[in-house]
Amino acid sequence: MKKLLLCFALISNCFSQNLLAQTLGEALGIPELPLRIIPESSWYPIHIDGQLIAASIGVTNQRTALLQTEVQGPGKLTFTKSGYSLIGLLNGVDLRLRIYDSWFPHSVFIPEGFHLFEWSVSGSTIARNYGYLRDI
Repeated sequence: MKKLLLCFALISNCFSQNLLAQTLGEALGIPELPLRIIPESSWYPIHIDGQLIAASIGVTNQRTALLQTEVQGPGKLTFTKSGYSLIGLLNGVDLRLRIYDSWFPHSVFIPEGFHLFEWSVSGSTIARNYGYLRDI
């Protein structure tokens, strides 16, 4: 009985995680790209000013909320972000996209081949940090 309950919990968790990633993809305008959310449930769709966007949870204590996808180049990845603590990483390299203005658009050149692109929000010990994404 315990194995059956554990199996159901794992399947239920995977299903809800896939559903959340799909909804985030739709909110960002990229339903065809697979998204990974680490840790799970650290990003969610939310309505702000009548628009559906992706938002991170409030991150504290040196923790991180990641939203990942694989992209293929060459090409340009464009997105709009808000939140100074939200950074973009290409294959783990920080792209230094820190802008204080709200809803600042960014364009990143993606070189030939497949690459891991991440949006990351890191917490601090003195503040709860958030990140917001739209228009990918």
